[in-house]
Amino acid sequence: MVTKRFCASLILLATLLCLAQPAAAQSEKGELLTQKEAQRNGLVRSWFTQVQLARARGRVVAVRYHINSKKSVTIHEVKYGNLVRRFSSQDRDKEGNKLELAGAKKEADRFVARLKDRKIIGKMTTKVVPDTILVATTDRAVCHAIDAHTGRTKWYVQCGRQKLVTVAPAINDDYVAVLNGSRLFLLTIDEGKIAWQRQVKGVPGAGPTLSETKAWVPTVSGTVEAYELSSHLEPPLIYSSPGRVITQPTTSVLSITWVTDRGFFYCGNSDRQGVRFRLEANKGIEAPSTYLAPNKFVVVSLDGYIYCMHELGANLEWRFPTGERISQPAATIGGRVYVVTDKRNMFVLNGKDGSEAFQVPRVRRFIAASRKRIYCVRGDSGRIAMLDIKTGGLIGHLNTEAMDLKFANVQSDRLFLGTKTGLIQCIHEAQETYPVIHVGLEEIRNARQKRKAEADKKKKKKAPAAKADDPLGLGM
Repeated sequence: MVTKRFCASLILLATLLCLAQPAAAQSEKGELLTQKEAQRNGLVRSWFTQVQLARARGRVVAVRYHINSKKSVTIHEVKYGNLVRRFSSQDRDKEGNKLELAGAKKEADRFVARLKDRKIIGKMTTKVVPDTILVATTDRAVCHAIDAHTGRTKWYVQCGRQKLVTVAPAINDDYVAVLNGSRLFLLTIDEGKIAWQRQVKGVPGAGPTLSETKAWVPTVSGTVEAYELSSHLEPPLIYSSPGRVITQPTTSVLSITWVTDRGFFYCGNSDRQGVRFRLEANKGIEAPSTYLAPNKFVVVSLDGYIYCMHELGANLEWRFPTGERISQPAATIGGRVYVVTDKRNMFVLNGKDGSEAFQVPRVRRFIAASRKRIYCVRGDSGRIAMLDIKTGGLIGHLNTEAMDLKFANVQSDRLFLGTKTGLIQCIHEAQETYPVIHVGLEEIRNARQKRKAEADKKKKKKAPAAKADDPLGLGM
C-alpha cells in the first residue's frame, strides 16, 4: 500500500525535476557556459540569473555595468578546509533587510563559532571592494538592476509604456536614467525608486548619459539636452551641433562629450554650460568616444582614423590611421587602446603616443580584458577567443555560439554573457575572486574633490564682505 508520505515524496521529486528542466535545456543549447568548460579554460561561472521579462515576448534591449566610486561592499570570508563562505554587508536577513557592516560581521562570527563546535577551524578575513551593479532594460519598458558581485536582483521597475521604445540605460554613483519614448525617468540606484520623470524637448537619438549633476539626452536634431538631477523643474541646458546625435554621450568627472553623424566631436563642461572645443573628422562618426585616463578621449571615425584628444584643451595628442572604416567604439584599458575595424582587424595601440603594439585579424568585437588575457568575438561562429594580452596570440576558444548577448566591459575583467531572452551570467578567471578594476577610482575621487574645492572658492569670492561695524554680515 502506498503511503501518503511516499506520495508526497514522489510529488516533490517530480516538481524538482520540472524546475530543473529549463536550466538543463539552456545548458544543452549552450546558453550557459558549463562549469566543466569554464574550468578547462581556467575560468569560473560565478553566477547566472534571469532578467524580469516574459520569455515568450520580452527581449533585453541593452545592458550597462557600473563600478561605484562612492560606495563599497565589505565581505567577510571564512575559509575552512577547501571551502569558503562569504558574508557581505549587502546580504539580507530573513525579513529582507540589509545586514550592513555590523550584521555581516555578526553572521560571520556565528558561522565560525558553529564550525568550532564541530571542531573545524575557520579563518576569517575581511575584504572591502567597490559596489558594482548591472542594469538591463527590456523592450517591455522594464529596468532590472542586478548586484554584479552575486547576481542577486536588487530591484526592477516598470518605466513608462510597453509600446514605446526603451533604450540603453545610464548609471552614475547615485542614479539610473532610462528613456521610454521621449519621457526621461530618474531612478535611485539602491532601491529603484522613481526620483522624478519628465518629458524631454527633442526626439531622442539614443540612450541618456549621467554626469554627477546632470542627465544628458542626445536628439536626432543635433542638440544635446542637459537636465539637473536635483530638480526636474529646472529648464534644460541646450547644446547645438550639426548632424544627428544618435549615440550615447560620454562623460568624465570634468567633461561631457558627444559625436554627430556628420563627423563632429564635441567636448564641453559636465557641471556647467560651455563647450571647450570640437573636432571635425573627414567622414561621419558612428561610435561614442571613450575616456582614456588621464584626461583624454579617444574618438574613431568612418574615415579610418583613431583620434586622441585632451579633454581640457583642443590638443590633438595623437592620430592613428588604420586605412579601414571604424564604426565600433574604442576600448581603453590599462593605458592601451583596442579598436576593431569594420574589416575585422583589431588594432592594439599604446595610449600615450598612439604607437601600434600589435594587430589581430578576424576579430568582430572586443569583449573584455584581464591581467593576462584579451577576450573578443572572433570569426563567424560567435565563439569568444582568448588571446595573450602581451602578444595577441591565441590561447583558446569558449563555446558561446548560442549566446546573442555579449556585453563589452571596459571597467573590469568580468565577462557578462547571455541571451536576449534574459539569461545573464558572469564569468571570470579562477584566480580572480574579486573584480580587477580598470577604472581609475582614485583619479575620479581626486578630480571630484578638486572640482568641489574650486567651486567653494568661487562661492567664497562672490560672497559679500562683512562691514567693519557689522562683523556678522547681517546687513544691520
